Amino acid sequence: MKKIFITVPSILVMVLGLSACEDLFKSKSSAGQEFIKFTPEVEVPPPPKPEPKEEDPKDTPSSDSSDDTPPLVSTRKLAGNGILWKPVSEKNGNLVVLTATSYGTPKVSILNSKGNRVETGDYQGHTNGNRATYRFSKTGGAYSKPSYLQVSSTIFLVDDPRQRHE
Repeated sequence: MKKIFITVPSILVMVLGLSACEDLFKSKSSAGQEFIKFTPEVEVPPPPKPEPKEEDPKDTPSSDSSDDTPPLVSTRKLAGNGILWKPVSEKNGNLVVLTATSYGTPKVSILNSKGNRVETGDYQGHTNGNRATYRFSKTGGAYSKPSYLQVSSTIFLVDDPRQRHE
């Protein structure tokens, strides 16, 4: 609903008559004709704010962060994609991930259930059958269950990061 406010000069025009106040409002048109300018001020209130939606507690995922990011959903498994998730490597006991040669040298990261990057693998070169090798700072079991492995722009589900997946 629009509200119309009458300004003080408008009240003067109504009370004193148009002739007494016309000098306050005189303007000239582009043709040089004088006219009385009267423009009431109009206030339009802002639109109402939307009501906050109540969330059903069973629909709210438990998370390891306090933001409102929806949970990451991917059911694509590592099996059959030429990727090896080895939770405990022989070299240093930490997680190592090897990708198939067909992937080239992609960026490889571990994501949590919210899709937030937890760690990006340290590229070690092509090893073990000319596969890109990435080392991480912790054992596979130290990452949340489930975890997600992002290889370039593809995200794979690692349902149990403590287990070997290939």
